[in-house]
Amino acid sequence: MLIPPYCDEAENGYWYPISQPWHLQHDNHFSSSWIYKQLFDPSKKEIFCDRMLHIKTHPDAAPIRTDSLHWRPQPIPGMVKLLLGIPFVYDIDGNPDQRVTMAAGHTLESIKEMYSEIYPEVNALAQKLGQLTYGGNINNVTFGPIFQLDLKENLRSANRGPRKTTDGSFTLAVTSEQGNGIGITKPGIQCSTFEGRRQIQAVLRVLHRLYHLLMPCSVSKLEWEIMEAHYELMNVISFGGLDPNGTGCQLNSSSGEIDLHLLIGTIQGSWHTDIGDDWTKWTFLVIVFNLPPGSDPGPFFLGRLGIYIRENTWIVFLIFRGNDIHCGAHPHEGPLSDELIGGVTKCWTYTSRTNRCAYVNYPNNVATQWTGTMAMNHPTGWGNSSVHDKQEMNRKTFSDEDSIMLGNMSETKNRLAREAIMDFHDKLAQVGINLDTTKVLQMMTFTNDDGQTEHWWSWYEWYRNLCSKTFIHITKNQLHQTQRQLDFRKSSRLPAFVAVERHAVMQRSDDISDLHTRYWRVQAVVDRSFEDGKVVWFVEISGSDEIQKISNTTACLKTPNNRVLFQQFIANDILINKTPTSLEAHIPPQLEIDATVTLLFFHNNDDCDSEQVPVQQHATSAGENFQNDIWEIENILDMDFTMDTLQYLIKWRGDIPNSWVTHRDIEEYAPSALAEYRSQIGETNYLATLFDLDDDIIGSSSEHPPKRYRVDKTIQLQDTTAWASLLHLDACVAELHALVEKHESLGANKYRFHTPAFSALVEQLIEWNNAQNQYSSYMSFAGNTSNWSNISALMILQHVMNTAEILSSLNIEEYKIDLFQRALSSELSRSYIILYDWFIHMGPALAWALVRYNDMMSTEQMKSTYPILGPLVKHVTNYVRADIQKLCASGSSWQGDALGDVALIKDDLFGLCKGKGETVTLPDIHWGYHNP
Repeated sequence: MLIPPYCDEAENGYWYPISQPWHLQHDNHFSSSWIYKQLFDPSKKEIFCDRMLHIKTHPDAAPIRTDSLHWRPQPIPGMVKLLLGIPFVYDIDGNPDQRVTMAAGHTLESIKEMYSEIYPEVNALAQKLGQLTYGGNINNVTFGPIFQLDLKENLRSANRGPRKTTDGSFTLAVTSEQGNGIGITKPGIQCSTFEGRRQIQAVLRVLHRLYHLLMPCSVSKLEWEIMEAHYELMNVISFGGLDPNGTGCQLNSSSGEIDLHLLIGTIQGSWHTDIGDDWTKWTFLVIVFNLPPGSDPGPFFLGRLGIYIRENTWIVFLIFRGNDIHCGAHPHEGPLSDELIGGVTKCWTYTSRTNRCAYVNYPNNVATQWTGTMAMNHPTGWGNSSVHDKQEMNRKTFSDEDSIMLGNMSETKNRLAREAIMDFHDKLAQVGINLDTTKVLQMMTFTNDDGQTEHWWSWYEWYRNLCSKTFIHITKNQLHQTQRQLDFRKSSRLPAFVAVERHAVMQRSDDISDLHTRYWRVQAVVDRSFEDGKVVWFVEISGSDEIQKISNTTACLKTPNNRVLFQQFIANDILINKTPTSLEAHIPPQLEIDATVTLLFFHNNDDCDSEQVPVQQHATSAGENFQNDIWEIENILDMDFTMDTLQYLIKWRGDIPNSWVTHRDIEEYAPSALAEYRSQIGETNYLATLFDLDDDIIGSSSEHPPKRYRVDKTIQLQDTTAWASLLHLDACVAELHALVEKHESLGANKYRFHTPAFSALVEQLIEWNNAQNQYSSYMSFAGNTSNWSNISALMILQHVMNTAEILSSLNIEEYKIDLFQRALSSELSRSYIILYDWFIHMGPALAWALVRYNDMMSTEQMKSTYPILGPLVKHVTNYVRADIQKLCASGSSWQGDALGDVALIKDDLFGLCKGKGETVTLPDIHWGYHNP
């Protein structure tokens, strides 16, 4: 167990990062076989958020200088030093099946000890990166430090002190062009010289390879395969090559012993979060130091975890969540000697004061999720783009000849070909035209660096096969019409809609060390058999005449080209003779529907008294016959709703992986097991579990909102459930979304109408609406039983509780508004009374005095004595004289006495202010003077 040293409380409202104990545990899902875990309660995220907002570095984080002028680091109170090579993970709600990797660190020494098989390549790449960073000679080519190129600082260095030659934050891979929505992702060309671009390209390729070597050693096998699947299926534009990698790369270089926020800017040099990163992936940080012995490289802090890395070595690798708050610290240099300076000169061709270069390999959310525009190529004049837009034509794109971020020429051309074919296929599919992408790829060629013609790598032929074998074409209108027809039969239920999209991911593999088999090209699948209860395959490998035997977890089964062959073998040779009584395992959408992984095979145990389900299996070529095998249920582990279907997670007898089975099949073939499961968890808990809705289905917190809401705005008043449709809050929720987004986009310097309490009300209302819709979806397959009546009651009760909470908050807000209105009305009324009293009592006297002064003074004297009232008095008297002259000219007599009662006055104050030219009624005023 890792326990942090004691830490006193910070003063003045600050909070020092404090770690909870980390427990060491064995876990074969990780390459290290060991992890440090910590329980994480999602309901306490607000507490973590408040702490992070008040975070401050502990003063004892600074090193101590010894008598020999060397720097000696000391333990940091409240924090745990990261142990190298072992991942640090969170168990969500203490559940090991919901384990996520938060951080991991490596050095060359730890890699040599724990991952010796990759150490030679990692060491060679690290040495090359050091040469590329601080200058050196590779393959008889001499070059200077990368930070001495004509690099342009990015916006993250804007808020820093005086400019130094080599200090700052520089973008090496991609950048975002602002002014077009959330931005246009395009190559960040930082260097104008050919040699400089080649040096940056070499750095990106080294970082790409290091990422692919060290990331599988830092996260679980499942997490790595999920990320691989996402990158490949989405064709994520990563730098340095075709394999999964970060989408952006940033260089932070600093010198001396000045705080980092003064050297590279406050955004990167102090506590910060990279909120634009993809929160499902990790940042890969590589720090290269240039320090003499006796120096302290400085810690790198992970605030929420309460851990830090601080290693006395020249290169450090760190994997962490970029969205979490983090911060680096500047190094403290030890004493320099002539001998040491000579040694440094031999190691690095160029010497400089720059002692810390950090390469930040990060996954930008716009690039990984494709939520914004990617500058893949220039417009051609076809489709939706026009060649007349000069800005479009001058923008840097990934297809430009000087683009260096996608890898070498072959990797760059294949990346662009993937995207072009995907775009071409989708555009044709949108207008109802079918296309065989395999033939298109086979006809396309390019010329490599040696002048030879090569064909494209046909990795995308799986796309057509996947569409034809797994895709079911159902339009939204078809779905809504069908759902409405079903709902009409159950008038008490509302029409449902899909709240968020759920994508398939790769299943975990039991072995990732057998990487050389990943690139096997299977020519034919010969047979399928069993050994020790596990599936094995007999295949022909392209280029070899021998029949190879591979396990069911071999990497080559997952490649697109090979996967199609295995699926065809299963469909043609295994499933064709399946009997109607066979039990079909339904895989929930969070697992990839891959028959090579999810088809289950079971043992027959006569001594077992567990529930038995008959199933017919395929007889192998070895003469084995599994016709009489049975599926033996040991117990039911869990239940869930997926794709509007109630399913149960079954644990089987023997060496068989767990799988999901539908409620219909379990109720038909294993009713006693289902009854036992209900009795174990209790009927109340069973019903509550049915409606323990997942966050990713009904919506999520404000920290991780869903990408979009699909709003069903169709309301047919002639339907029998029109009254229920009118109560559907989807349109209202959409308007709330738009209203909140509009005001949030105004920024901190504009008016912002909503308070935290208002935001909480909006979130509660949206969550409530999604829960109601999901409940309607669940009820679409429910029978009219007493159990469902209980569920309805529980659901209604939950909504009533939510309503009470919402109304309570709303009542508080309404009380505030009412109090403000009453207070404002009271103050306005008092002001009106005071003004009216002054007008009645002081107005005539003041007017009399001002008129007298106006008669005695000249215009200039009046203006100088009464600069505010003087012009007004002069204007009024002139106005009155004009009216008197008009009166006299009309023949009316005026005795020179009082003007009489003036009841009306113009609202524009006789032209002194803006008005509509209307009149307002005044109290009776007798002017009382005889010489106007």
